[in-house]
Amino acid sequence: MGKRARLVYLGPLGWILSDGPSFFASKDGSPIETCKSFDEAIEILARKGGAKVQQAPIVNALRSPRSEQRP
Repeated sequence: MGKRARLVYLGPLGWILSDGPSFFASKDGSPIETCKSFDEAIEILARKGGAKVQQAPIVNALRSPRSEQRP
């Protein structure tokens, strides 16, 4: 990796640095793999134990507790 590497992704899967034509995938500070594209690097992070992202519960915004309590 050269001196001009830049951070192009930082998220729950890990992080990716780019050094011109190469992308370096890393998880928890440990390098995982050098890739030829950003998409390949994201795929590698997801495949190699990326964080489990919990899906937020669906909230029904049209129904409020007050509308359910009718006299």
